[in-house]
Amino acid sequence: MASADTKVALDNAPDVLESNTILVVDQTTRGEGYVVLRLDEDESDPETPYRITRHEINSLTPALEPYVIRKCPEHLSPSMAAVHVIVSGRSGTGLAPKAWELVVEPLLELIQTLEGGNKSTPQTSYKVLFTENTRSISDFARSNLGIHAPKDCRPPMVILLSGDGGVVELLNGCPESAPSSSHPVISSLPFGTGNALFHSIHKPLYHSLSPTPLVLGLRTLWKGTPHPLPTFKASFSPGAKIVRPADQSGGIPLSNDNDGVDHLLGAVVASYGLHSNIVWESDTPEYRKHGAQRFSMVATNLLQENHAYSATVSIRTSSDAGVDTFHPLQGAPKQFSYVLAAQVSNLEKAFEISPETTPLDQALRLVYFGPVGAPRTMEIMGAVYAGGKHLKMEEVGYVEILGLEVKTTEQDSRWRKVCIDGTIVELEEGGWMRVERLKEPYLKILSS
Repeated sequence: MASADTKVALDNAPDVLESNTILVVDQTTRGEGYVVLRLDEDESDPETPYRITRHEINSLTPALEPYVIRKCPEHLSPSMAAVHVIVSGRSGTGLAPKAWELVVEPLLELIQTLEGGNKSTPQTSYKVLFTENTRSISDFARSNLGIHAPKDCRPPMVILLSGDGGVVELLNGCPESAPSSSHPVISSLPFGTGNALFHSIHKPLYHSLSPTPLVLGLRTLWKGTPHPLPTFKASFSPGAKIVRPADQSGGIPLSNDNDGVDHLLGAVVASYGLHSNIVWESDTPEYRKHGAQRFSMVATNLLQENHAYSATVSIRTSSDAGVDTFHPLQGAPKQFSYVLAAQVSNLEKAFEISPETTPLDQALRLVYFGPVGAPRTMEIMGAVYAGGKHLKMEEVGYVEILGLEVKTTEQDSRWRKVCIDGTIVELEEGGWMRVERLKEPYLKILSS
Protein backbone atom coordinates (compact mmCIF):
# COMPACT_ATOMS: atom_id res chain seq x y z
CA MET A 1 0.00 0.00 0.00
CA ALA A 2 1.37 3.41 -0.97
CA SER A 3 0.76 5.24 2.28
CA ALA A 4 2.00 7.80 4.73
CA ASP A 5 1.40 7.77 8.48
CA THR A 6 0.48 10.84 10.50
CA LYS A 7 -0.57 11.16 14.14
CA VAL A 8 -3.21 13.86 14.54
CA ALA A 9 -4.63 15.11 17.82
CA LEU A 10 -8.40 15.51 17.74
CA ASP A 11 -8.41 19.22 18.46
CA ASN A 12 -5.90 19.87 15.70
CA ALA A 13 -7.29 17.50 13.08
CA PRO A 14 -7.49 19.41 9.80
CA ASP A 15 -10.82 19.69 8.02
CA VAL A 16 -9.19 18.07 5.01
CA LEU A 17 -9.42 14.75 6.86
CA GLU A 18 -13.17 14.78 6.28
CA SER A 19 -13.15 15.61 2.56
CA ASN A 20 -11.43 12.55 1.11
CA THR A 21 -11.82 10.14 4.01
CA ILE A 22 -12.57 6.66 2.75
CA LEU A 23 -12.56 4.73 6.01
CA VAL A 24 -12.17 5.14 9.79
CA VAL A 25 -11.11 2.00 11.67
CA ASP A 26 -12.28 1.78 15.27
CA GLN A 27 -9.51 0.35 17.47
CA THR A 28 -10.97 1.37 20.83
CA THR A 29 -11.67 -2.25 21.84
CA ARG A 30 -7.91 -2.73 21.83
CA GLY A 31 -7.34 0.30 24.02
CA GLU A 32 -6.32 2.43 21.06
CA GLY A 33 -7.99 5.26 19.15
CA TYR A 34 -9.10 5.52 15.54
CA VAL A 35 -7.23 5.27 12.25
CA VAL A 36 -8.46 7.61 9.52
CA LEU A 37 -7.60 6.52 5.96
CA ARG A 38 -7.66 9.15 3.23
CA LEU A 39 -7.20 8.85 -0.52
CA ASP A 40 -5.00 11.27 -2.46
CA GLU A 41 -5.29 11.11 -6.24
CA ASP A 42 -2.87 12.29 -8.93
CA GLU A 43 -3.71 10.68 -12.26
CA SER A 44 -0.79 12.52 -13.90
CA ASP A 45 1.57 10.20 -12.00
CA PRO A 46 1.57 6.90 -13.96
CA GLU A 47 3.36 4.93 -11.25
CA THR A 48 1.50 6.14 -8.16
CA PRO A 49 -1.78 7.77 -9.23
CA TYR A 50 -3.29 6.88 -5.85
CA ARG A 51 -1.88 7.16 -2.35
CA ILE A 52 -3.52 6.22 0.95
CA THR A 53 -2.61 8.42 3.92
CA ARG A 54 -3.11 7.20 7.47
CA HIS A 55 -3.94 9.50 10.39
CA GLU A 56 -4.31 8.38 14.01
CA ILE A 57 -6.75 10.26 16.24
CA ASN A 58 -7.86 9.73 19.83
CA SER A 59 -11.57 10.41 19.38
CA LEU A 60 -14.04 11.20 16.63
CA THR A 61 -15.43 14.39 15.23
CA PRO A 62 -19.13 14.18 14.28
CA ALA A 63 -18.19 14.57 10.61
CA LEU A 64 -16.04 11.42 10.69
CA GLU A 65 -18.60 9.21 12.43
CA PRO A 66 -20.37 8.11 9.18
CA TYR A 67 -17.16 6.53 7.90
CA VAL A 68 -16.40 4.37 10.94
CA ILE A 69 -16.00 0.62 10.37
CA ARG A 70 -16.14 -1.60 13.45
CA LYS A 71 -16.57 -4.95 11.73
CA CYS A 72 -16.62 -6.36 8.23
CA PRO A 73 -19.95 -5.68 6.46
CA GLU A 74 -21.92 -8.80 5.53
CA HIS A 75 -21.61 -8.31 1.78
CA LEU A 76 -17.78 -8.39 2.05
CA SER A 77 -17.55 -10.98 4.82
CA PRO A 78 -15.76 -14.20 3.74
CA SER A 79 -18.24 -16.24 5.79
CA MET A 80 -21.33 -14.50 4.36
CA ALA A 81 -20.48 -13.81 0.69
CA ALA A 82 -18.41 -15.26 -2.15
CA VAL A 83 -16.43 -12.13 -3.00
CA HIS A 84 -15.13 -11.64 -6.54
CA VAL A 85 -13.21 -8.69 -7.97
CA ILE A 86 -13.07 -7.86 -11.68
CA VAL A 87 -10.35 -5.48 -12.85
CA SER A 88 -10.78 -4.17 -16.39
CA GLY A 89 -7.50 -2.76 -17.65
CA ARG A 90 -9.04 -1.61 -20.93
CA SER A 91 -11.83 0.46 -19.39
CA GLY A 92 -11.53 4.24 -19.48
CA THR A 93 -7.93 5.42 -19.37
CA GLY A 94 -6.63 2.12 -17.99
CA LEU A 95 -6.24 3.07 -14.32
CA ALA A 96 -8.18 0.15 -12.83
CA PRO A 97 -5.14 -2.15 -12.29
CA LYS A 98 -3.27 0.56 -10.37
CA ALA A 99 -6.35 1.33 -8.29
CA TRP A 100 -6.67 -2.35 -7.38
CA GLU A 101 -3.00 -2.63 -6.43
CA LEU A 102 -2.69 0.63 -4.48
CA VAL A 103 -6.16 1.11 -3.01
CA VAL A 104 -8.87 -1.53 -3.27
CA GLU A 105 -6.84 -4.68 -2.53
CA PRO A 106 -5.14 -3.41 0.67
CA LEU A 107 -8.38 -1.89 1.94
CA LEU A 108 -10.42 -5.02 1.17
CA GLU A 109 -7.90 -7.14 3.06
CA LEU A 110 -8.01 -4.70 5.97
CA ILE A 111 -11.81 -4.78 6.16
CA GLN A 112 -12.01 -8.56 5.87
CA THR A 113 -9.66 -8.90 8.83
CA LEU A 114 -12.37 -7.17 10.87
CA GLU A 115 -14.51 -10.31 10.52
CA GLY A 116 -16.37 -10.76 13.78
CA GLY A 117 -15.26 -7.34 14.94
CA ASN A 118 -11.79 -8.53 15.93
CA LYS A 119 -8.87 -7.32 13.85
CA SER A 120 -6.52 -9.74 15.61
CA THR A 121 -8.01 -12.79 13.86
CA PRO A 122 -7.37 -12.14 10.16
CA GLN A 123 -9.43 -13.99 7.57
CA THR A 124 -9.41 -12.84 3.97
CA SER A 125 -11.04 -14.53 1.02
CA TYR A 126 -11.71 -13.20 -2.48
CA LYS A 127 -11.01 -14.08 -6.10
CA VAL A 128 -9.63 -11.62 -8.64
CA LEU A 129 -10.09 -11.57 -12.41
CA PHE A 130 -7.99 -9.30 -14.62
CA THR A 131 -9.81 -9.04 -17.94
CA GLU A 132 -7.86 -10.22 -20.98
CA ASN A 133 -10.35 -9.60 -23.80
CA THR A 134 -13.91 -8.56 -24.57
CA ARG A 135 -15.26 -11.94 -23.41
CA SER A 136 -13.55 -12.12 -20.02
CA ILE A 137 -16.45 -10.74 -17.97
CA SER A 138 -19.18 -12.65 -19.80
CA ASP A 139 -17.17 -15.88 -19.45
CA PHE A 140 -16.78 -15.15 -15.72
CA ALA A 141 -20.52 -14.54 -15.39
CA ARG A 142 -21.43 -17.80 -17.08
CA SER A 143 -19.03 -19.73 -14.85
CA ASN A 144 -19.76 -18.00 -11.55
CA LEU A 145 -23.27 -16.52 -11.77
CA GLY A 146 -25.20 -18.73 -14.18
CA ILE A 147 -26.58 -22.25 -14.00
CA HIS A 148 -23.05 -23.69 -14.06
CA ALA A 149 -21.90 -21.61 -11.10
CA PRO A 150 -20.11 -23.45 -8.29
CA LYS A 151 -22.44 -24.75 -5.60
CA ASP A 152 -21.97 -22.29 -2.76
CA CYS A 153 -24.50 -21.29 -0.14
CA ARG A 154 -22.90 -17.85 0.00
CA PRO A 155 -24.44 -15.29 -2.42
CA PRO A 156 -21.93 -13.86 -4.89
CA MET A 157 -20.60 -10.32 -4.38
CA VAL A 158 -18.83 -8.78 -7.40
CA ILE A 159 -16.67 -5.66 -7.11
CA LEU A 160 -16.33 -4.11 -10.57
CA LEU A 161 -13.39 -1.86 -11.44
CA SER A 162 -14.69 -1.13 -14.92
CA GLY A 163 -17.17 0.94 -16.87
CA ASP A 164 -20.85 0.40 -17.67
CA GLY A 165 -19.92 -2.37 -20.11
CA GLY A 166 -18.89 -4.58 -17.21
CA VAL A 167 -22.38 -4.36 -15.76
CA VAL A 168 -24.13 -5.31 -19.00
CA GLU A 169 -21.77 -8.27 -19.46
CA LEU A 170 -22.56 -9.49 -15.95
CA LEU A 171 -26.28 -8.98 -16.53
CA ASN A 172 -26.24 -11.12 -19.63
CA GLY A 173 -24.44 -13.93 -17.83
CA CYS A 174 -26.94 -14.17 -14.98
CA PRO A 175 -29.40 -17.08 -14.75
CA GLU A 176 -32.72 -16.50 -16.48
CA SER A 177 -34.63 -17.04 -13.26
CA ALA A 178 -33.49 -17.19 -9.68
CA PRO A 179 -34.98 -16.35 -6.27
CA SER A 180 -34.35 -12.77 -5.19
CA SER A 181 -32.26 -13.97 -2.27
CA SER A 182 -29.68 -15.41 -4.69
CA HIS A 183 -29.35 -12.37 -6.96
CA PRO A 184 -25.67 -11.41 -7.18
CA VAL A 185 -24.75 -8.11 -5.54
CA ILE A 186 -22.40 -5.81 -7.43
CA SER A 187 -20.45 -2.72 -6.47
CA SER A 188 -19.38 -0.41 -9.26
CA LEU A 189 -16.21 1.68 -9.02
CA PRO A 190 -15.86 4.36 -11.73
CA PHE A 191 -13.11 3.25 -14.10
CA GLY A 192 -14.97 3.53 -17.39
CA THR A 193 -15.30 6.59 -19.60
CA GLY A 194 -18.84 7.80 -18.93
CA ASN A 195 -19.65 5.73 -15.80
CA ALA A 196 -23.33 6.49 -16.29
CA LEU A 197 -24.70 4.03 -13.74
CA PHE A 198 -22.21 5.09 -11.08
CA HIS A 199 -22.80 8.83 -11.50
CA SER A 200 -26.58 8.40 -11.59
CA ILE A 201 -26.60 6.40 -8.35
CA HIS A 202 -24.30 8.89 -6.61
CA LYS A 203 -25.93 12.02 -8.07
CA PRO A 204 -27.60 13.01 -4.74
CA LEU A 205 -24.13 13.11 -3.11
CA TYR A 206 -22.58 15.50 -5.62
CA HIS A 207 -22.11 19.12 -4.58
CA SER A 208 -19.41 21.76 -4.90
CA LEU A 209 -17.40 20.37 -1.97
CA SER A 210 -18.04 16.67 -2.53
CA PRO A 211 -15.07 14.28 -2.69
CA THR A 212 -13.94 12.56 -5.86
CA PRO A 213 -16.11 9.87 -7.46
CA LEU A 214 -13.64 7.17 -6.45
CA VAL A 215 -13.83 8.21 -2.79
CA LEU A 216 -17.64 8.11 -2.96
CA GLY A 217 -17.49 4.69 -4.62
CA LEU A 218 -15.22 3.30 -1.92
CA ARG A 219 -17.50 4.63 0.81
CA THR A 220 -20.43 2.91 -0.88
CA LEU A 221 -18.44 -0.33 -1.11
CA TRP A 222 -17.92 -0.39 2.67
CA LYS A 223 -21.14 1.23 3.86
CA GLY A 224 -23.72 0.76 1.08
CA THR A 225 -26.72 -1.56 1.08
CA PRO A 226 -27.96 -3.75 -1.80
CA HIS A 227 -30.87 -2.52 -3.91
CA PRO A 228 -32.50 -4.11 -6.97
CA LEU A 229 -30.93 -2.90 -10.22
CA PRO A 230 -33.68 -1.85 -12.68
CA THR A 231 -33.22 -3.73 -15.92
CA PHE A 232 -34.56 -3.66 -19.48
CA LYS A 233 -34.45 -6.18 -22.32
CA ALA A 234 -33.47 -5.14 -25.84
CA SER A 235 -34.52 -7.61 -28.56
CA PHE A 236 -33.26 -7.51 -32.14
CA SER A 237 -34.47 -8.64 -35.53
CA PRO A 238 -32.87 -11.70 -37.17
CA GLY A 239 -29.39 -11.05 -38.51
CA ALA A 240 -28.38 -8.57 -35.79
CA LYS A 241 -24.80 -8.89 -34.57
CA ILE A 242 -22.53 -7.43 -31.91
CA VAL A 243 -19.76 -5.45 -33.57
CA ARG A 244 -16.32 -4.67 -32.23
CA PRO A 245 -14.68 -1.23 -32.03
CA ALA A 246 -14.32 0.91 -35.16
CA ASP A 247 -11.04 2.32 -36.35
CA GLN A 248 -10.24 6.02 -36.36
CA SER A 249 -11.68 6.55 -39.83
CA GLY A 250 -15.11 5.87 -38.36
CA GLY A 251 -16.77 2.83 -39.82
CA ILE A 252 -14.22 0.05 -40.34
CA PRO A 253 -14.15 -2.60 -37.58
CA LEU A 254 -10.79 -3.43 -36.05
CA SER A 255 -11.92 -7.05 -35.90
CA ASN A 256 -14.21 -9.29 -37.93
CA ASP A 257 -15.04 -11.17 -34.74
CA ASN A 258 -18.74 -10.30 -34.75
CA ASP A 259 -21.37 -12.26 -32.82
CA GLY A 260 -24.98 -12.85 -33.78
CA VAL A 261 -27.38 -11.75 -31.04
CA ASP A 262 -31.14 -11.82 -30.54
CA HIS A 263 -31.34 -9.91 -27.27
CA LEU A 264 -29.33 -8.16 -24.55
CA LEU A 265 -30.16 -7.04 -21.04
CA GLY A 266 -29.26 -3.51 -20.00
CA ALA A 267 -29.42 -1.15 -17.03
CA VAL A 268 -28.32 2.19 -18.48
CA VAL A 269 -29.31 3.10 -22.03
CA ALA A 270 -30.58 1.82 -25.37
CA SER A 271 -29.97 4.21 -28.23
CA TYR A 272 -30.07 4.72 -31.97
CA GLY A 273 -28.63 7.60 -33.96
CA LEU A 274 -25.97 10.05 -32.91
CA HIS A 275 -25.35 8.57 -29.45
CA SER A 276 -24.75 5.02 -30.67
CA ASN A 277 -22.40 6.18 -33.44
CA ILE A 278 -20.44 8.35 -31.01
CA VAL A 279 -19.96 5.43 -28.62
CA TRP A 280 -18.93 3.04 -31.41
CA GLU A 281 -16.65 5.30 -33.40
CA SER A 282 -14.85 6.63 -30.31
CA ASP A 283 -14.05 3.16 -28.98
CA THR A 284 -10.47 2.96 -30.27
CA PRO A 285 -7.15 2.90 -28.39
CA GLU A 286 -6.29 6.35 -29.75
CA TYR A 287 -9.56 7.97 -28.68
CA ARG A 288 -9.63 6.18 -25.31
CA LYS A 289 -6.47 8.02 -24.28
CA HIS A 290 -8.60 11.16 -24.04
CA GLY A 291 -11.09 9.77 -21.50
CA ALA A 292 -14.61 11.24 -21.71
CA GLN A 293 -13.37 13.86 -24.17
CA ARG A 294 -13.35 11.16 -26.82
CA PHE A 295 -17.12 11.52 -27.10
CA SER A 296 -17.05 15.22 -27.97
CA MET A 297 -14.15 14.67 -30.39
CA VAL A 298 -16.11 12.11 -32.39
CA ALA A 299 -19.35 14.06 -32.05
CA THR A 300 -17.70 17.04 -33.75
CA ASN A 301 -16.75 14.87 -36.73
CA LEU A 302 -20.19 13.30 -36.97
CA LEU A 303 -21.96 16.65 -36.80
CA GLN A 304 -19.92 17.86 -39.75
CA GLU A 305 -21.49 15.03 -41.74
CA ASN A 306 -24.92 16.05 -40.39
CA HIS A 307 -26.49 12.65 -41.15
CA ALA A 308 -30.26 12.34 -40.73
CA TYR A 309 -31.15 8.82 -39.53
CA SER A 310 -34.03 7.17 -41.39
CA ALA A 311 -36.18 5.17 -39.00
CA THR A 312 -39.66 4.79 -37.57
CA VAL A 313 -40.06 5.01 -33.80
CA SER A 314 -42.94 3.50 -31.82
CA ILE A 315 -43.54 3.28 -28.08
CA ARG A 316 -45.61 1.68 -25.35
CA THR A 317 -46.65 3.78 -22.34
CA SER A 318 -48.55 3.22 -19.09
CA SER A 319 -51.81 3.78 -20.98
CA ASP A 320 -50.93 0.69 -23.04
CA ALA A 321 -50.56 -1.56 -19.98
CA GLY A 322 -51.62 -5.09 -20.86
CA VAL A 323 -51.25 -4.42 -24.59
CA ASP A 324 -48.27 -5.91 -26.43
CA THR A 325 -48.41 -3.67 -29.50
CA PHE A 326 -46.46 -0.45 -30.00
CA HIS A 327 -47.99 2.74 -31.34
CA PRO A 328 -46.29 5.48 -33.39
CA LEU A 329 -44.54 8.18 -31.40
CA GLN A 330 -46.82 11.21 -31.49
CA GLY A 331 -45.31 14.28 -33.12
CA ALA A 332 -42.21 12.37 -34.14
CA PRO A 333 -40.02 13.83 -36.90
CA LYS A 334 -39.75 12.01 -40.23
CA GLN A 335 -36.03 11.46 -39.59
CA PHE A 336 -33.99 11.46 -36.40
CA SER A 337 -30.68 12.61 -34.99
CA TYR A 338 -31.12 11.25 -31.49
CA VAL A 339 -33.22 8.40 -30.06
CA LEU A 340 -32.27 7.32 -26.55
CA ALA A 341 -34.14 5.34 -23.90
CA ALA A 342 -32.51 5.99 -20.52
CA GLN A 343 -32.92 4.16 -17.24
CA VAL A 344 -30.44 6.52 -15.54
CA SER A 345 -30.30 10.27 -15.11
CA ASN A 346 -26.72 10.92 -16.23
CA LEU A 347 -24.59 9.45 -18.99
CA GLU A 348 -21.54 11.25 -17.58
CA LYS A 349 -21.12 13.07 -14.29
CA ALA A 350 -22.28 16.37 -15.81
CA PHE A 351 -24.33 15.01 -18.74
CA GLU A 352 -27.85 14.95 -17.29
CA ILE A 353 -29.84 13.41 -20.10
CA SER A 354 -32.93 12.45 -18.02
CA PRO A 355 -33.37 14.92 -15.13
CA GLU A 356 -36.61 13.36 -13.87
CA THR A 357 -34.98 9.97 -13.26
CA THR A 358 -34.06 9.29 -9.64
CA PRO A 359 -31.45 6.73 -8.50
CA LEU A 360 -32.56 3.14 -9.14
CA ASP A 361 -36.18 4.01 -9.91
CA GLN A 362 -38.01 1.77 -12.36
CA ALA A 363 -38.75 4.38 -15.01
CA LEU A 364 -37.57 4.19 -18.60
CA ARG A 365 -37.61 7.56 -20.38
CA LEU A 366 -37.19 8.40 -24.05
CA VAL A 367 -35.24 11.45 -25.25
CA TYR A 368 -35.34 12.26 -28.96
CA PHE A 369 -35.02 14.98 -31.58
CA GLY A 370 -34.84 15.24 -35.34
CA PRO A 371 -32.14 16.52 -37.71
CA VAL A 372 -31.91 20.13 -36.54
CA GLY A 373 -28.46 20.86 -37.97
CA ALA A 374 -25.03 20.88 -36.37
CA PRO A 375 -25.22 24.28 -34.58
CA ARG A 376 -28.58 23.52 -32.94
CA THR A 377 -27.52 19.99 -32.02
CA MET A 378 -24.49 21.46 -30.26
CA GLU A 379 -26.79 23.84 -28.38
CA ILE A 380 -28.94 20.92 -27.28
CA MET A 381 -25.92 18.95 -26.09
CA GLY A 382 -24.64 22.02 -24.24
CA ALA A 383 -28.00 22.33 -22.50
CA VAL A 384 -27.73 18.70 -21.34
CA TYR A 385 -24.44 19.61 -19.63
CA ALA A 386 -26.12 22.67 -18.11
CA GLY A 387 -28.26 20.67 -15.70
CA GLY A 388 -30.66 19.04 -18.15
CA LYS A 389 -31.98 22.28 -19.64
CA HIS A 390 -32.42 20.60 -23.04
CA LEU A 391 -35.91 19.57 -21.95
CA LYS A 392 -36.98 23.22 -22.27
CA MET A 393 -36.04 23.28 -25.96
CA GLU A 394 -38.96 22.78 -28.32
CA GLU A 395 -37.10 20.40 -30.62
CA VAL A 396 -36.48 17.87 -27.82
CA GLY A 397 -39.05 15.21 -26.97
CA TYR A 398 -39.14 13.53 -23.54
CA VAL A 399 -41.62 10.87 -22.44
CA GLU A 400 -41.80 8.05 -19.91
CA ILE A 401 -42.27 4.71 -21.64
CA LEU A 402 -42.73 1.02 -20.98
CA GLY A 403 -41.24 0.02 -24.31
CA LEU A 404 -39.58 1.32 -27.47
CA GLU A 405 -39.37 0.03 -31.03
CA VAL A 406 -36.95 1.44 -33.61
CA LYS A 407 -37.11 0.20 -37.23
CA THR A 408 -34.25 1.41 -39.40
CA THR A 409 -34.52 1.93 -43.14
CA GLU A 410 -30.86 2.87 -43.63
CA GLN A 411 -28.92 1.15 -46.42
CA ASP A 412 -25.41 1.94 -45.11
CA SER A 413 -24.51 -0.34 -42.18
CA ARG A 414 -22.66 2.54 -40.52
CA TRP A 415 -26.00 4.15 -39.66
CA ARG A 416 -27.66 0.94 -38.44
CA LYS A 417 -25.83 0.73 -35.11
CA VAL A 418 -27.69 0.62 -31.79
CA CYS A 419 -26.08 0.90 -28.36
CA ILE A 420 -26.98 -1.12 -25.26
CA ASP A 421 -24.96 0.09 -22.26
CA GLY A 422 -21.88 0.57 -24.46
CA THR A 423 -22.28 -2.68 -26.43
CA ILE A 424 -22.83 -1.95 -30.13
CA VAL A 425 -25.24 -4.04 -32.19
CA GLU A 426 -25.57 -3.72 -35.95
CA LEU A 427 -29.06 -4.28 -37.37
CA GLU A 428 -29.75 -5.76 -40.78
CA GLU A 429 -31.21 -3.46 -43.43
CA GLY A 430 -34.87 -3.01 -42.46
CA GLY A 431 -34.13 -4.45 -39.01
CA TRP A 432 -35.49 -3.42 -35.64
CA MET A 433 -34.70 -3.07 -31.95
CA ARG A 434 -37.39 -3.44 -29.28
CA VAL A 435 -36.75 -2.33 -25.71
CA GLU A 436 -38.99 -3.29 -22.79
CA ARG A 437 -38.66 -2.61 -19.11
CA LEU A 438 -38.46 -5.75 -16.98
CA LYS A 439 -40.44 -6.13 -13.78
CA GLU A 440 -37.93 -8.35 -11.98
CA PRO A 441 -34.23 -7.52 -11.44
CA TYR A 442 -31.33 -9.82 -12.28
CA LEU A 443 -28.78 -8.10 -10.05
CA LYS A 444 -28.60 -6.00 -6.91
CA ILE A 445 -26.23 -3.08 -6.60
CA LEU A 446 -24.77 -1.31 -3.58
CA SER A 447 -26.10 2.19 -3.04
CA SER A 448 -25.70 4.72 -0.23
